[in-house]
Amino acid sequence: MSESEEKTQVLENPTSKAEIKKNQSITKEPRTSAYFWLLLGLPALFAVIVVSWFGWQQWQIMLTDLERIEYLNVELDAHLKQANSQSIIASNRELEHLESSKELSQRVINLQLQVNAQGARITELGSTTRTDWYLSEAAYLARLASQRLQTERSTKNSLALLQKVDSILVEIDEGGMLAVRAAIAADIAALRLAGEIDIEGIVLELNALAVQIDELPMIQLSVNSSASNQDSDDNGLANLVVDESLSQRWSTLIDEFTQSLGQLVQVKQRLQPIERVLSASEESVVRNNVRLLLQQAANAALREQQSIYDLSLKRAQQWLTQYFQMNSSVEVVKDRLIKLSVEQVVQELPFIDGSVNALEAFMIVRQSNLVEGSAEVVEIEAVD
Repeated sequence: MSESEEKTQVLENPTSKAEIKKNQSITKEPRTSAYFWLLLGLPALFAVIVVSWFGWQQWQIMLTDLERIEYLNVELDAHLKQANSQSIIASNRELEHLESSKELSQRVINLQLQVNAQGARITELGSTTRTDWYLSEAAYLARLASQRLQTERSTKNSLALLQKVDSILVEIDEGGMLAVRAAIAADIAALRLAGEIDIEGIVLELNALAVQIDELPMIQLSVNSSASNQDSDDNGLANLVVDESLSQRWSTLIDEFTQSLGQLVQVKQRLQPIERVLSASEESVVRNNVRLLLQQAANAALREQQSIYDLSLKRAQQWLTQYFQMNSSVEVVKDRLIKLSVEQVVQELPFIDGSVNALEAFMIVRQSNLVEGSAEVVEIEAVD
């Protein structure tokens, strides 16, 4: 309320002057209190603003520190990765160096072994004796016997070679030779027990029998020539009895007819059914089949196929019995096929590498003893 309004009210109502003053005093007290709280709030507000600003500055500093820490962590991770990669590279290089050093050491060892071997070889060549030549020849013959046994599939040549090896070792008068000769004797006994199958003889005989197939007679229906002979005999008899009486002639004719009839009719018992007569082309096919069976048996003998060999000879015997005339020549061929079917065409080969191993072991031990003996002699000379 303004002062003019208050004055007008006083003029209008003089009794309310006291109340007006009382109201003015009341209005002045809140103003003073508002000023007081305003004076107190300004520093507090300032303090809040200062604290907020300071807090914001600290927050910014903290964010900066966090960003710096994160950056440092990233750099640290990068450095760690780089360090790890460098350590891996260093370890790989170290492994490569170790491998190269191992390779170099292995090369050095190999070179040393080669030098030692060359030195031993030089020593051996420098001290080659008659015994060394005999041992080399015996080892060569023993290896040759083993190879011949596998390639030729025959024990004859291998047995002769091992016997030659044993005769060579008899001339060598050295210790330790008894074990080598025992191994050779065991191989010789194994070859003798294995036996010898004459495959060449079997094949040659089968080929010869195949050639003879064309000469064998086959089953045919042949007319007995006794009928024609009997006719001629009847004519002769008729001429002889022309002058005889009629009764004598009839009786003679009846007797001669019965005799000739007995000669014409012959009864034979066959255990097998009679096959039909073959034509010329069919006979050629039969002969070719028998010949092919014999050749197949010969090939099976060369390849040591016992089952095919037996089956081929069995079928050849069946064809001979079925289609060929059983005379002396066919019987001979059939008997030979039966004897050949009993033969074994598979050669059992023993293991004869024991003599080779024994000879090689003896030569190695002998050479090492010679090298050690020469080294001892060199050391003694060096000491002297």
